[in-house]
Amino acid sequence: MWNIRRSVYKLIILITAGVTVLSLGACVGVQPGFTPAGQATNRLNVCTSSASPTQMNVQYALAEGLFAKYDLDVTVSEISGGSTAVTALIAGDVDLCQIAGAAVVSAAIAGAEVVFVGGVINQQPYYLITRPDVRTPADLVGQALAVSGPGSSSYAAAVAVLDEFGLTPDRDVAILSIGGQSERMAALESGNIAGAILSPPQAMQVVADGYHLLFDFAELEEPYQHTAVVTTRAFLEEHPDLVARYIQATSEAVAAMHADREKAIAAIATYLQLDPVEQADVLALTYDLIVLRHMRVEPTPSLSGIQALLNELQQKDNPEAANYQPEDFVDTQILAELAQSGFFADLDAADE
Repeated sequence: MWNIRRSVYKLIILITAGVTVLSLGACVGVQPGFTPAGQATNRLNVCTSSASPTQMNVQYALAEGLFAKYDLDVTVSEISGGSTAVTALIAGDVDLCQIAGAAVVSAAIAGAEVVFVGGVINQQPYYLITRPDVRTPADLVGQALAVSGPGSSSYAAAVAVLDEFGLTPDRDVAILSIGGQSERMAALESGNIAGAILSPPQAMQVVADGYHLLFDFAELEEPYQHTAVVTTRAFLEEHPDLVARYIQATSEAVAAMHADREKAIAAIATYLQLDPVEQADVLALTYDLIVLRHMRVEPTPSLSGIQALLNELQQKDNPEAANYQPEDFVDTQILAELAQSGFFADLDAADE
């Protein structure tokens, strides 16, 4: 399986024809506006891999005009799935993405020139939610858990929690690829599975409906590069100013959300299309558990979290992962320069 994925990534790297790039853009739903490398512009095409509160730094910056403040014209496209998003990044349909780290590391090992320039969520922001009758880990034996797909961050989370419980995937408990969080919630509500790996607000919604929160992944206290800011090495070399301004705008968004709880919760409600009155408790928990718990003003990637991804790959079907160090995939020069200038310290001071 790894050899197939490696071949696919290498084929993508060789794509140079404009027709192919445009075709890929049509397939993944990227909005028009691709700018050839080297052309002077303040336009930045950004992708996210899910409609999730883990992307609130981007969405808040858009809503509050922070990208414009830093002289950026940003288009944000949602591309479902980390692997598809990395494909669009490699092809040049987008300039920068906020996506799960697992797909990035897999692509880089396969030869793609992608690089982490920031870390947004450096732990697994997940919960194992089970049917009301599934109250203990022992109740999972002989049943199934729902995740988005093989190789996804939710799959990795399922493997981690079963290991924590002393259970073996696919022997004691089946792991089923169901799809996005809506599909996983539907599978849980059907009663056909014992539990699902979910993140806020969906996790909080089903708990409010009477389902059981069996495990909070924050209890693992282990770093994991869940959501990261990623670009290609070529784009970083040619447009470091655009990447720097993106980091400035989204970092200011995090500081602003920390400073104004009510405004941040209202923004989450708008983005996720939740009722601010009827779902006030769900929104408050989402803010506390994602924005406050996980989002830092200085978005430093987690080297330990990237090492966790390498360990996963090595344990599965990619022995080549053992030949790499987390530093091979990271470029923090822009973060260092912004920190040296006092940018993050000033935001933290304003947040206090």
